[in-house]
Amino acid sequence: MKYYYRTKDDVNNATLEEKLDTMLYINAKHCLQSYEDRKQLLPKPNINNYKEKILNIGGLYKGIGHFHNTDESYMVIGFMVESEVEYYKKRSKMFGFRSIYFDKCSEYAPIDFDDADSLDDVSGRIDNGIGDHVNIIGELISKNEVQDFIKKNNIDLNKYLKETGMYLDKHQKKFSKNRDHGI
Repeated sequence: MKYYYRTKDDVNNATLEEKLDTMLYINAKHCLQSYEDRKQLLPKPNINNYKEKILNIGGLYKGIGHFHNTDESYMVIGFMVESEVEYYKKRSKMFGFRSIYFDKCSEYAPIDFDDADSLDDVSGRIDNGIGDHVNIIGELISKNEVQDFIKKNNIDLNKYLKETGMYLDKHQKKFSKNRDHGI
């Protein structure tokens, strides 16, 4: 079973393919776990109302995460990710930082931060919307290198989301010319 890298050396010794695969796997499992954790609170729980699709992956970066509840800081390494999510028929596009490694920290400390403005929003702070943030401090692999590698190796960014049933398929509704085209 894939899991977060345990040491920085483990990250440094992994191939780009292994790093990407780890992030994609963890992301899919996180999506499924989020649904499972929330389904008791949902009016009519249905996995079909909770989906994600990774659209693009940017560079690999290191940063310093900050957990506001304990005023704790910790090192993180992760990819910038562009995704589309649908929650009860409301779609939105998100950009964020998804970790594959984090230093010792509180078990409640966030390791993903999804309030970026783009895949290139890496010159400072990325929030998570609830008071926590990551400060990007360095590029490990450029966005162009990552995207070239993905294209050259025909990597399916959504293979694990498909396996878990969390994949957001293409929008299949057809709209007439007189109807609202919003999602």
